[in-house]
Amino acid sequence: MARKRVFKEVAAPKTPVLDSLGLEKGLDVQYRQRDGQDWSKGRLMGENKDGSLSIFDTYTGHTRAMLVENVQVRTVGPRGGVKWVPCTEYSGLVSR
Repeated sequence: MARKRVFKEVAAPKTPVLDSLGLEKGLDVQYRQRDGQDWSKGRLMGENKDGSLSIFDTYTGHTRAMLVENVQVRTVGPRGGVKWVPCTEYSGLVSR
């Protein structure tokens, strides 16, 4: 007699910071650790317990924890050009 396998649905983890900003995992972002430093490109991986954003650095392959103020999200402008928008302003663009 074979055992019956039971699979339970797993609820998605709560991400209050990402939800409040309208962000999703996998978005292309750029970040910098200090003012005056060059922007580095990465991909949004999620959110940390302290409220910072977890970003995968596409150049080095490391994961970084960045404050929301130091991260910009890649969007497409009205004529198809790439536009980098701060995370705090991104939720207003998505809701339009």
